[in-house]
Amino acid sequence: TAVTDANGVAATGGWTVGAGSNTLTATVQGAGTILGNPVTFTATGVAPAFNIEVRFVVPTTPSRQAAFTAAATKWESVIYGDLPDVVVNRNSVCGVSSAVGTVDDVLIFAVLDSIDGPGKILGQAGPCMVRSGSPRLPFIGVMEFDTADVAGLEASGQFALVIEHEMGHVLGYGTIWGSLLADPVSSNNPSADPHFVGAQTLPAFDRSGGSTYTASAKVPVENTGASGTVNAHWRESVFSNELMTGFINRGANPLSVVTVASMGDLGYQVNYAGSDPYVVGVAPAGPAGGQAFWMGDDILHRPIEVVDAAGRTVGLLPPP
Repeated sequence: TAVTDANGVAATGGWTVGAGSNTLTATVQGAGTILGNPVTFTATGVAPAFNIEVRFVVPTTPSRQAAFTAAATKWESVIYGDLPDVVVNRNSVCGVSSAVGTVDDVLIFAVLDSIDGPGKILGQAGPCMVRSGSPRLPFIGVMEFDTADVAGLEASGQFALVIEHEMGHVLGYGTIWGSLLADPVSSNNPSADPHFVGAQTLPAFDRSGGSTYTASAKVPVENTGASGTVNAHWRESVFSNELMTGFINRGANPLSVVTVASMGDLGYQVNYAGSDPYVVGVAPAGPAGGQAFWMGDDILHRPIEVVDAAGRTVGLLPPP
């Protein structure tokens, strides 16, 4: 039993579903004749089947391994559908010398090495192979982190969030958007208004507090910054501390339902309930200090191979 709020909305504390078909019926009592009263909701319970394997190119500490595992677990909670296996009989991929074999569902090579010294590029990531079928989703990618910055990230408690952010790029966020990105910034169009036009993402943005947003086209994508920031993150001035803006902020950086919906638009089967609580442009109370780490130029710019189920390269995607 629930009472409606000032907007006439009543909510339950949650609905736990089992495997297979589930139904829930809602009835308004004592309200006379109401069209659609009662109303029945249906849901199909599906076991999670999406697997992210992280393979360290150079051995690292248990605490750092745990940070990667936590990030993979988070993404596995919002992407749940199994993807076709791909067999890759190669000893070197993504510039990494490592035998691959059968990939289910995504293999990520993690590299902790020197990039450009402290305080510059924290990390870079992206897919290097996508499936040839439809949708063309990544199955191998790489994440590189500058060892000159990792200690500072660990000390601030933000290293796991940076990993989670970069893992999103490997899975396709900002790297394989293609036609889902409208009006991108370019040298010929520097004052463009880039925005994400996915059919799931727009209503998710509206439900998350963006219904009255009119400052630009929806859903706003970053229109400033270096080539690895612009066109590839949510717009910081709108999304504030959301995980997939171009900054990792102090305090919480929620992986919102807007980001989860964007992964659904890429072709993944997604679980909205795995997202973090988030309201567009409203940062939760937390440590002061504003923007903590700029994720500048954090996308790897390299051609992405299109590979069939037998591991044969059948084409290339342009670098993100």
